[in-house]
Amino acid sequence: MKIIVYLMLFFSCFELLSVFSFGTHSFTPMEVLMIIFYLAYLKKIFYDGEKLIINWNSTLLFFIILIISAFLCGITPLLTTQSAMLIQYFKTFSHFLFLIFIAVICLTYPLDEKIWYGVIKMMIVLSLFVNLFGIYQLFARIYGLPLAWLTVSNLNMSLRMSYAQSEVSQLSLNYANFFRGTSVFFEPSAYAGFNVSILIYLLVPIMHGRKNLLKSKFLTYFLIILAVIGLFLAFSLSGLTGIGVLLIAMLFVGKKRKIITLIKMFIISFAILYITDRIIENISNMSVYDLFVTRVTGITNPDKSGKGEEIAGESFHMRASNITESISLWKRFPILGCGLGLTSLQTNQLVTFSSYSVLCALSEMGIFGFIGIAGLLLSLILILSKFIFFPKLFKHIPDDFKVLLEIAFYSMLITTYFNTFVGNNLVGVGLWIPLMFPISILTTYFYKYTDNSYKIELFAIPPKELIGSIISKYLAKHSRSKLQ
Repeated sequence: MKIIVYLMLFFSCFELLSVFSFGTHSFTPMEVLMIIFYLAYLKKIFYDGEKLIINWNSTLLFFIILIISAFLCGITPLLTTQSAMLIQYFKTFSHFLFLIFIAVICLTYPLDEKIWYGVIKMMIVLSLFVNLFGIYQLFARIYGLPLAWLTVSNLNMSLRMSYAQSEVSQLSLNYANFFRGTSVFFEPSAYAGFNVSILIYLLVPIMHGRKNLLKSKFLTYFLIILAVIGLFLAFSLSGLTGIGVLLIAMLFVGKKRKIITLIKMFIISFAILYITDRIIENISNMSVYDLFVTRVTGITNPDKSGKGEEIAGESFHMRASNITESISLWKRFPILGCGLGLTSLQTNQLVTFSSYSVLCALSEMGIFGFIGIAGLLLSLILILSKFIFFPKLFKHIPDDFKVLLEIAFYSMLITTYFNTFVGNNLVGVGLWIPLMFPISILTTYFYKYTDNSYKIELFAIPPKELIGSIISKYLAKHSRSKLQ
């Protein structure tokens, strides 16, 4: 399973690609690897006879509430007797079950922490190529060089944008000759989110006085600089506010003696971004800094109409409207919700889907769905925060494991922030893949360092041994009959 996890997380950066399509859904390489991951898990449990590991805690409780809510919200379309609603519910519900099964595995099967240590190192190294390519694309799009735009073969993206599949390329608005950075991602916000994660991996060990994940100090700081430049080129408010949440958390939670180091890196980053902005302005006649100022002031200083001077493609007010429509939809179905995947049909296509995972759960799965997803996210933060605020209680844990728990804490802060205030899909890999690591590392912790794990053995004799024994007896009997 180790190789599968590595490949799965590696291809999480390449949602542009599609392996095959089933109906209107394209399976990306990552989703194909998820299927293989599921089969490997089922083999270990139902063939190899390995034990299920259950840790009864608040995270598991809220996860169960979420699953039950997904079932119960199907009552709403069932009562309408409209076939279109029922079909859409079952399609979305099936996809939901497919996605959450990854959480089921992480909750019941401890993965060696060395796997996650290696995965994080792999993503850090990958960021070198992702960000260098993102910088190259800036020049490629201005001067018409190869690979300026990557073709999207993922049908899901084309349907989301209402284009024919053959016409879809990366989504990037331009201002004069400046195009928002996307690198290998479909759109700039995904690229920004990737770099926020990379900064978590690189900054957390520094801010908590741990050994750097990379042996080379120079390479660590070089990759931090590249990640900051990548965030700048993405021109994403999601990335800007995400890094703001991360830095504020580190100032309050990180070791106080490391705050000076963070301030130094902050000053150096501003100097590098100033130089970067001057270079971009010289080649594109557009200052990204000025664009950020215009974008932020257009939101924070609205005119009498409620909107300020907006830049082209601003999504803030559209997202704010999405919040209002999602809450209005919930008021119509407060207990059970309108049904998974039915936002569009229930609003006569006024809203295609809720842009926020938490609000999607509220409107489509009702109050219990909201409790399930909000409780799941907050419980993970609270459990992980214990390792941050009460380190003396966990002196028995090796430093390599502690740094993973610390990274998981900050990752959960950002995941919760993105899915509550920025925008993400409840029924999408953008929520469930990031949850893999925090859930898994906690399961491994409870299994290795506490006595709170319940071990459930499904078979007295593992099926593998039973089948092997039957085959051996058959072959032995067959051999004797031949000798006679």
